[in-house]
Amino acid sequence: EMKGKECVFLVLLLVGVSLAQNATESNDTPAPTSDHISLQIDQWINDVELKGGSKYYKLAFSSNNYESEKDLIFEVILSDESNQDPDLFISKTDEKPDYWKNQFHCSAWGEEICPVSYTDHSMSDVFYLAVSCTEACKFSIRAFFTDELLIPEGKVVSEEFKEENKGRFFKFRVEDFSDVERVSINLELESKWHSHFHMYVTNDKENNDLPSTSNTFEVIPTFFGYTATYYKDSTGFCKGCLYKVYVTSKEKGNYKISFKTSKAVQDMTKAKDLSVKDVVGYNEMNCYSYQVTDPSSDLEVNLFVYSGDPEIYVNPENIPSNYRDSKFKSEGLFSESLIITAKDRLEAKASTGLYYICIYGSVSSSYELQLLVDDRRELLLHPGFTKTLIIDKEEIFHFVFHPKGEKKFIASNFMNTYTGSAKMAGKLCVFERNTNHRPDLSHCKLTKEQILYPERYQGILYHTQNPMDFLAGDSIVLNYDESKDCPSGKRCVYVFAVLGTSDVSARFSMTLLLENLTPTILKEGIPHEDSIQLANNHLFKFSVTDNMVEKLKIQLTSFSGDADMYVTDDAKFLEELTKDFQSAIEKMKSSALPGNLVDTIEYSCKEQDLKGTYYIVVTAYSSSQYSLAYSLQRQNLQPNSTDPNTSTLLREGKPQRISISDNEEGVSVSFLVNFEGNYKEDIDIKLNAESGNFKMYAMADKKPTKTDYTWSGESEIHIHNDDKNYRNSATYHVYIEKNKSFWTFLTGDITSYVFTIKFVTGDSASLILSGIPEKGKVGKNEPQYYRYILDEGEMNYTISVTPTFGDPNIAVSYDIGNHLPSETENNKMSKNIGADIIHLSLSEISQVNQFCKTSSFNKGKCEIYISVYTNDDSWAGYNLVVSSDSVEHAHLLIEGEPMKTILKANFHTNYYFKPVLGKDYTLTVTPETGDVDVFMNYIENGHMIKMKDWKVPTPQAFDLRSVRHATQKVLKIKWTSEKANKCGENCILYFSAYQSPIISVDYSSFKINLVSNFEKLSEGNNVIGSIGERSYTYYTFEVLCENCTVTFSLTPLSGGDVDLFVLKDSNKLPDSNNYDFVSSTIHGEYLQINLKHKYFEHKPQHQKTMKGVYVLGVYGFTQCTFSIVASTSVNKFISVNKNVPFNVYQKAGEAQTFKYYQWHNETFAVSLSLHSGEADIFVMPVQKPKEVNLLEYIPGPTKYKWKTSSNYLRIEKEDPNFVTIGYYLITVITSQNTSYSLLIDPANTNSSSSPNSKSMIKMGDHFKVQMKVSEIKRYVFVPTVKATIYVIADMMYGNVSLSVNTGDFGSFSLTDEGTGRIEIAEKYLADDGESYLGKTFNLLISAMDESEFTLIVMQEHTLIWLNEGFPYGYALRGEDSVVYFAYTCSEANSRDRQAKMEFSLTTPSSNFEPQVFILKQNLLSNRTIEYPGKAGYNVKFTNMDKRLHMMSGTYEFDATSSNTLIIGVYAHFLDKEKELFGEFDFTAWSTATIKLKPDVWITRTIANQMDSDLFEVTVPRTTDMAVEVSPCVGKFEVSVDMGSVTLSENKVDKGIIPIFFKNQSPGTYKVQIKALQTYFVEEAEIQNSFTGQAAIYSIIVRETKNTTDEIESYQLGKDGKMMYKFDLKGSIELQWEPIYFYKGMQEVTVQNVEYSVFISNTPTVFMDSLCGITYGIKHNKAQLLAEKLTDTKYSFEPKEEGIYWVNVIAQLADETEEYFAYNSMEIAVTKTVVHRGKMMMLFVSLILIGALATAFYFYAKMRKTQKRLDFEMSDVRNLAQVSTSVELPEREKKTYQTLIPAHDQILRIKIMSTLFRYMMITQIN
Repeated sequence: EMKGKECVFLVLLLVGVSLAQNATESNDTPAPTSDHISLQIDQWINDVELKGGSKYYKLAFSSNNYESEKDLIFEVILSDESNQDPDLFISKTDEKPDYWKNQFHCSAWGEEICPVSYTDHSMSDVFYLAVSCTEACKFSIRAFFTDELLIPEGKVVSEEFKEENKGRFFKFRVEDFSDVERVSINLELESKWHSHFHMYVTNDKENNDLPSTSNTFEVIPTFFGYTATYYKDSTGFCKGCLYKVYVTSKEKGNYKISFKTSKAVQDMTKAKDLSVKDVVGYNEMNCYSYQVTDPSSDLEVNLFVYSGDPEIYVNPENIPSNYRDSKFKSEGLFSESLIITAKDRLEAKASTGLYYICIYGSVSSSYELQLLVDDRRELLLHPGFTKTLIIDKEEIFHFVFHPKGEKKFIASNFMNTYTGSAKMAGKLCVFERNTNHRPDLSHCKLTKEQILYPERYQGILYHTQNPMDFLAGDSIVLNYDESKDCPSGKRCVYVFAVLGTSDVSARFSMTLLLENLTPTILKEGIPHEDSIQLANNHLFKFSVTDNMVEKLKIQLTSFSGDADMYVTDDAKFLEELTKDFQSAIEKMKSSALPGNLVDTIEYSCKEQDLKGTYYIVVTAYSSSQYSLAYSLQRQNLQPNSTDPNTSTLLREGKPQRISISDNEEGVSVSFLVNFEGNYKEDIDIKLNAESGNFKMYAMADKKPTKTDYTWSGESEIHIHNDDKNYRNSATYHVYIEKNKSFWTFLTGDITSYVFTIKFVTGDSASLILSGIPEKGKVGKNEPQYYRYILDEGEMNYTISVTPTFGDPNIAVSYDIGNHLPSETENNKMSKNIGADIIHLSLSEISQVNQFCKTSSFNKGKCEIYISVYTNDDSWAGYNLVVSSDSVEHAHLLIEGEPMKTILKANFHTNYYFKPVLGKDYTLTVTPETGDVDVFMNYIENGHMIKMKDWKVPTPQAFDLRSVRHATQKVLKIKWTSEKANKCGENCILYFSAYQSPIISVDYSSFKINLVSNFEKLSEGNNVIGSIGERSYTYYTFEVLCENCTVTFSLTPLSGGDVDLFVLKDSNKLPDSNNYDFVSSTIHGEYLQINLKHKYFEHKPQHQKTMKGVYVLGVYGFTQCTFSIVASTSVNKFISVNKNVPFNVYQKAGEAQTFKYYQWHNETFAVSLSLHSGEADIFVMPVQKPKEVNLLEYIPGPTKYKWKTSSNYLRIEKEDPNFVTIGYYLITVITSQNTSYSLLIDPANTNSSSSPNSKSMIKMGDHFKVQMKVSEIKRYVFVPTVKATIYVIADMMYGNVSLSVNTGDFGSFSLTDEGTGRIEIAEKYLADDGESYLGKTFNLLISAMDESEFTLIVMQEHTLIWLNEGFPYGYALRGEDSVVYFAYTCSEANSRDRQAKMEFSLTTPSSNFEPQVFILKQNLLSNRTIEYPGKAGYNVKFTNMDKRLHMMSGTYEFDATSSNTLIIGVYAHFLDKEKELFGEFDFTAWSTATIKLKPDVWITRTIANQMDSDLFEVTVPRTTDMAVEVSPCVGKFEVSVDMGSVTLSENKVDKGIIPIFFKNQSPGTYKVQIKALQTYFVEEAEIQNSFTGQAAIYSIIVRETKNTTDEIESYQLGKDGKMMYKFDLKGSIELQWEPIYFYKGMQEVTVQNVEYSVFISNTPTVFMDSLCGITYGIKHNKAQLLAEKLTDTKYSFEPKEEGIYWVNVIAQLADETEEYFAYNSMEIAVTKTVVHRGKMMMLFVSLILIGALATAFYFYAKMRKTQKRLDFEMSDVRNLAQVSTSVELPEREKKTYQTLIPAHDQILRIKIMSTLFRYMMITQIN
C-alpha cells in the first residue's frame, strides 16, 4: 500500500535491518534476556512510554494460569487518543522478535490484537514479545485466554461484556452444500459508542490463523453494528470450512451475533421483541420464519428501512421458487407495512402454521423487521431509531421506551405524519411481568379519550410548545430522574400511544432522541426535519453496505436561521465529541455555508471505499429549522432496469433543496398520496431552479425515465384529478434531470445544479424559505398558497411578487384561523398591475396573532399565510420572495431571475450570490421610481463565515460599485481582478442597494437581476445590453402559451447596427447561418411570430405550438448599446415600459395596440420616431383594469380619449380623462409600411416627490418633445463611436436650455449657452486619459417657456432616419463636414417598384452653401454602409438659392433591390474667413403628410392636375398663425381642416394665397394644396432641371401674433396694376402706384422703396413671382432692365418685335426688407415690310385694314388664350442657381410677399409702323 518516498524509505530500512541482522548472525552472540519485562495472564502493564525502537516482554505459564482449551490473546492498546502506531511481534524461539523473525505478528494501523489458537500453545511454551514504534508512543499491554463459542446457523446469540476491554471468539461451520451462494455475519450492538466494539473474521480454508487486527476479512460498519457478507468466488467465502469471529470492546455492553448462509431461514418466533436488524444485498433475499398459532389474530409485518429499497414477500408453508408468487406482498416505497388479517389467512387456507417472510433487495438495503401480533402490539423505541408505520382511523399503536442504565436524562419523542393525521400521548409507568414472566403493560395502555383529551387526566404526557411545531405531528419532552420519578426498587418505562384521527390511513414516524448525543439513524432518501436552538448540536449516523455505491451525498437545508454540518466516517471522533467538541468537529469534513444555502458534502468511490458508518453533527449557528438527508448513487448493473437509486421522500408542502453534481445526470424524488375512497385533489409538483435548469418526469407507482413517463415539465407539473393516470392513493415518483437540451450551452460551466422541489395537493399551503425566490404560475380561480414561519427577533417583513408574465396579486393572512387568504378575506393585500409588495411589522402581526407576541412567542404558530392569485383570464407567472430585516436574511439572487424591491429612504437592502469561480457576471438595476446605487464586496471564504460577520458594502467602503448604463445601473464582476482572484473558490458576492443621494424620494422602486452568459428575458421588460463589433450576445425567452403571438423588439440605442436571429427549442446557438426566425434591418429589429409563420408550415401537428424556449442571438455589425424586449400577446396587447424606445415595424393598414401601466401621478407623452411611413396614435385609459375586459377598451378611429397624427401625444395629469393608476391602451395605425420607435416619455418637475425617471435617447433617432414652463426632463444616451457628439434641440417654438454631464463616472459638464445645441468633442472619447466611450451621459432639459422641439443626439457617421415629411434641424462645422440621413421611400411598395424622393433644404446662413449627395443602398444584402460623397453617388444637388438660401430636389429611382437612400449633406462655405458654421433644416418626403416647421419654406411640385399635397400644421397655443402659399407655376386651391370648420381659398390668379388662424386653439390641423391647373415647364432647375407638365409652389407657416397689423397694412397702389404710355418713337413708358399703408383712415406712402424692372420675351417665364423671374434670368429668357429705382416710372424701347412680359419687383428698404411683385403686363410688338410706289400705298392701306381686322381678331383670341398666358412661377429655392451678371437685391432672413388685386386686367397692344414712317424710309432709300 506504500508508494513514492514511503517505498524508498522501506527499501532502505529493509537493507539496513538486513545488514544489521547479518552482522549479528556473524558474531554468533546470543541476545541478552535481562531487558525483558515479565508479562502475566489477565494483568495490564499500563502507560508504557517508548521513544522509538522496541520494548521486549516475556510470557511463561504455570498451572495456575494456563488454559489449554482456550485461545491466547495478546492486546496492545494506546493510552491516549494520539495518532500512534505500535506493532506487535511474537515468537517462541527468538527472544527479540522483529518484522523478519516472528511466528505471530500484528502490524495494522493503530492498536493491535494478536490471537494464538489453542492448538498452537502448551504450558511449556515461553512467548517473547516485541512492541515496536517508529516514533514516540504510549501504550498498555496484556495477555488473556478466551474460549470459542459455536454459533448455530440462523440463530441469534445475545452476549454481554460485563467488564471493559474484553473480547470473545465465535465460530460456526458452513456445510458444503452446492446451493450456498453467500455467508453473512451480523453483529448488532446496544452500545452508545460503536467505535468501542470491533469484529474480526477469518476461516480455516484460506487462513488457519485466528482473526486479528492484521488478519481479517472485510467487515463493514452498519447502523446497528457490523456486518460481513462473503459471496461465492470472492475473498472470504468458503464451503465446508470453519469461520472464526473475534468480538472485542473497550466498554461494557450488550450485543447480538448471528451468521447465516443464503440457504438459511432465521426463526423469529422466539426472537426478542419479534424484531431483527439485517442487511440484504442487491438482487438477494433474506428469509425469516414465524409460527402463527392464533387463527383469530392479525399478523402485521413492519419493515423499517434505513437504506436502499427492500420489499416484503410473505407466503405460508414454503418459499415459492419465484418470490413474486408469494400470496402476500408489499412493494411500496421506503418503510412498508403489510397487515395479514385472520380473514386473509383463512382465505389462503393457512390460518395457522409456519409463515415465511422474505425481504428482497432491489438494491443493497439495511432494515429492521418487526412483527406485530394482537397479543404483542407494543413496539420498542430505541434512541435514535425511527419507526415508520401506517395507522387507520381510531386505531391505536403503543410504543415502549426502556431507560436501560439511564438514571437521569432529557429526551424528546417526536411523532411526524407524512399523510393523514394522528395524535400522540404518553405516560410513565412501572414495568411489570405476568404470571408467565412475560412483560405486562396492560395497565400502561392509553385510551382514545386519554389521547384526545390528555389535559383532563393526571400523569398523561402530551404535546406542548416546542421547536418542532413547524412539522406536522406531535412531540413530547421527557425530563427523567429515576430517584424522583420511579418508585424505589422498581423499573419504569415510558409508554406512548398514537391514535389515527384522519379518514384516510395516516403514515407516521416515531423517533426518540436523548440529549447526550445519542445518534439518530438517518434513513436513505427520507429527509429528517428538525429544529435546533442556538449553540445546540444534533447527532446522526447512517451506514453504507452496498458495493455498488459510487457516490454518497449528504445535504442540509436550513428553512430558517443557519445550521451547519460536520461529517466523518471514523467512529473515534464520536468519542472525542464528549471530551472536546470543538477539537473533534475540526477533524471532520464540514460544510458551513451561511444562511439557507444548501450545505452539501460528497464522497466518491474514486477517493475512498464508501462502505462504512458515517456520523453527522448538525450545529446551530443561529436557531434554525432544517432538513437533513443523504442519498446514494449506485452503479446500474442492468442498464434497462429500474433506476437502482433510492428516491428522496418529499413531505407535502415542504421544500427539499437538492443539488446535482457534475457527474450526475439527475436525481429522483417520491411522495405519497393517500385519499380515502373516491376523494380526489389536484396535485402540483413545483421546482424552483436556483442554479441551472431542469426537466421533470413523473409517474404513479413506477419510477419514470426520460423515455417512459406520464407527465413532464420544467418548473411545474400539474396533475388534474380527472387525468386518466391520476391515482388518489399511490406513490408518485419524479425524476429530475439537468436540462441540457436547451440550457447547458447557455448557462456555460455550471459546477452545481441546485433546485428546490415540493408538492402540494388541493389548496395546501407550501412552506417558503426566507430570501429565496419561489417561482410559480397561477390562473384565474387557481391561486397558490404559501406559509412562512417567523423567527423570534425579526421585526419587519417584506413580501414581494415580481411578474414574469401576466399580472399576479398577493393577499396575506396572519390570523391563525385563516390559512387560505383571498382577495376578500385577508389582513393585507396588493393588486397593483405589475409587481406587488407588502410590508409587515411584527407589532401589527402580534395584534392579530397572540403567538407572535414577544412574551409568548411560539415559532410553530407565528406564521404568515400568503395567497398568489390573478384576476386575468390568462395565466400569470411570478417570483415570490419573503424576507425580513434580519442581518442573516439577505436576499438570495438567482441567476437570470429578476427581483423587485421597494427601498425606503435612508435604508438599504442586501443580496448575496454564490458565483462559479472564473465566471463573469453582470448585475443590472432597473429603477422604476427614484434611483439607487449598488455596492459590492467580495467575501473571501464566505462559505465559512457567518452572514452577520460578512462585511456589508457601503458607499464609503466597497470593492465594486454600479455605474449608470443607459436607464439602468450596471455592476460588472470580472474574475481577472486581483480581489476576485483572491476571493477564491468559496467566494460570496455580497451586494447592498442604497438610495441615490442625488434624488430625494420617500421610496425607490427597482428591479435587480444578475446574469452571466445568457440573460432570461421576462414578459414586457426592457433589458439594456451592449455588444462589440462583429460579435454575438444571447438571450432566452420562455413561452408558455400554445397559440399566441410572440414579439421581439431590438432597438439600437447608441447608433450602430444589430440583427436578431432566433432558434426555437434547439440545443444550438443561433447565428446568420442557423436560425428559425430572423430580422435584419438597418435601424432596429421587430419580429412577430405566430402559428401562421412559415416555420410551422411543415411541422407535425404536435409541434405546431408557440410554447417553448426561444434562444435569441443579437449580432452587432458595429459596437452598440441596445434595448431588447420580448412579449406574448394572447389578447392583442404588447406591454411597454416607460423611458426606453421600443422598435416596431407595421405593414400598411395594420393596427398594433400597446399596454402601458401608469402608477404615478405624472404627465407623460407617447412619442413616435418614424423611420419610414406614417402613423396615427389613439389612446384610451382604463382606470380599473382588473374589473373590466381590456378587449372592450382597445382604442381606434371611432373610440379614443386622445388621438394625434403628429407622432407625439402629451397626456397631462390635469386632463379630466387622466388616470393616475391604471392601464393606457395605445393603438398605432399605419397607412403605409411603417417603421418606428415608440417611447413613453414621462414629464419631470423640480418636486422632490417626482419619480425623476430618465428616458433613453436612441442615438440618431429624433423624438418630438413638448414642455411646459419650468418643466424639467431628463434623458440619457450612450456613445459607442470615437466621434464628436451633437445634442440638438430643434425648436418649433419656445425656449429651452440644455446641459450634459457624466454624473456617475466623470466630472465634465457642458451647457448649450442658449443655442439649443451642445457639441461634445471627440477628445472626451479618446483612448488616452479618461475615456467616456460606452458610458452613459446625462442630459437635462429645462423649459423657460412653453416649448416644442425635436430632440436628437447623434455622432458623425451616425445615420439619422428621416421621418416622412418632417423637417430636421442640424448644423455642420468646418469645410466638408458631413451628416448622413437615411430615408426609406414609402412608394417603393408599388408593383412597378418605382420610387420618388423629394427634399427641401433651407438655411439662414448666407455664407453656407451645402451640397447634397444621394446613394441608393440595399442594407439587407450589404450590411457595410457605403456613405455617399463627391467620389461616389447616384445623384447630387449643388445649386442654392442665394436669396432665400434654399435648395430642393427630386430623385426618382428603381426600388426593386432597395428603397433605402443614404443622403450625405456636406458643408461648403463661400467665405473661409468667416465662421465655418452652418445651420439647416432638411425635409424629405414621397407621398406622406409633410410637417410644416415655422418660418421654413418648402417648395413642392404637383405633376397632375387635381392632385393635391397634404401638410400638417401644429398650433402649440392660442395664437395667430398664417399659412402662406406662393404659386410659381399653375393655379391652386388651399384649404385648412380646422376640425369643425374648413377654411378654403381658391385663387386662380397669381400671387400669395394667405390663410390666417385667428386666436386659434392648440391642435394639429391639415392643410391641403390642390393643383387646379398645371403648365409645361422646361428645365426648371428650381426642381432639379425638371421638364414637363407641373404646378409648382412654395409654402410657409409662421406665427403672426403681434405682427399681423403691420404685415397686412402694406398695400400696392391700384391693386398692383401697372400702366403704360406709348409714343411714336416705339418707346414704352411704365408707371405704377407706390406702396402704401393705412394710418387710421389715411393712406400713407411707404418711403425708401427700391424698384427693379424685368422683361422677358418667352412665354415659359412666369413674371408674377420672383421665382419665375429668376428662372428666366438663369436661362437667358429674361433680363433686368433697371434696378434700385426710387421713381415709380420707367421707359424702355423694345429692340425686336414679339410678345413681352414686363413686371416690377419692389423692395422695402426698412428693417423688414420685404419683396413685393406687381402684376405683370403682356405687350405684343411687331414691324411691317416697306413697299415702293402707289401700289405700295394701296398695299399699305390694305395692310391697315387687315391690321384693324387683325386687332379685332387678337382681341377675340385674347379671351381664348388667357389661360395659356396666365402662368405663374414661384419656385424660390433655386435662385442661387441663377447664373447672370445681373444681380438682384440681396435678401437674408427676410420675408417675401406678393399682394394681388381681385382681378387681373391684362392689356394686349399691337404696335405697328405708320405709313409716314414707311414713306420716310422710302424717301431715304
